[in-house]
This record gives sequence, C-alpha cells and structure tokens, in this order.
Amino acid sequence: MMDFDALRKYVPVVTVMEYLQLHGLPETLEVGNGHWNLQAYHSNSSATSPSLAVIPNYDYDRNLSIPRVDRLPERQIKLPETESPEWGVYQGLLERIGFQATLNAEVAREFVKQNTGEEWQDVPGMVEIASKYGFSVVYTYDGQ
Repeated sequence: MMDFDALRKYVPVVTVMEYLQLHGLPETLEVGNGHWNLQAYHSNSSATSPSLAVIPNYDYDRNLSIPRVDRLPERQIKLPETESPEWGVYQGLLERIGFQATLNAEVAREFVKQNTGEEWQDVPGMVEIASKYGFSVVYTYDGQ
C-alpha cells in the first residue's frame, strides 16, 4: 500500500483510476496486477497521449525494509521447525491465505496477536515477527 498523500508532497502522482477518468476511459480497463497496460490506456484515450516516467523504488521506499514487488519472490525466509509452537502459527497463517498469493498484514496481525500475544508496533517489528513464523513481508499489487 502506498501513502499517496505523502508522495504527492514531493512529486505529482496520478493513480490509474484517476488517469482513466481524466482520459474518458472506462474504469473496467484497469488491470489488477499493478502493470501499466500501455495498449489499453494510451490507444483509447480521448486526450493526448501522455509522456511516461517511472519513480525509482529508492525515491519512494528509501527508508523502508519492505521491498515493493510486482511478483512474489522465491522463499527467502527459513520455515519454522515442524512440531514447534512457531510451526503451529505458520500453519494457521497458511490457512488464512487459502488460495491467495498473499495475506493482508492486518489479518496476520490479528491472528498472531490472538494466538501468541505478540504484536508489532512498526515495520521492523512486523518483519521480525513474520520471519519468526516463516513469512516474508512485501508490498504487492492485489496480492499477485
């Protein structure tokens, strides 16, 4: 999730939804995987095609320990030992993921708090707790 209000203090930002509205395009054109659909967004525009610019990750995420991704990385966190208390929490979190690729941080926070009493207060705390239970923390687009 991005803090657009904070980002807009430094650079002009237009979301895909705002872009579609500004160009008279149907909202149904927006793709849910975070990629810019150049063909759909530019060829059907009722306005002049825009120039394109990319915000480098470092310019936005420079002080965060969570990578922002458009694809989930290979597993980099060691799984807990089977039959350990951590393994039970890992299994419980997996059940909440179901058929999704990711789990919302607030769902994970509530589950971990209810089952272990642990709760993170900041990003480093979230990363530490997630790692303990075999998970990586990443920003994604619609969990894909």
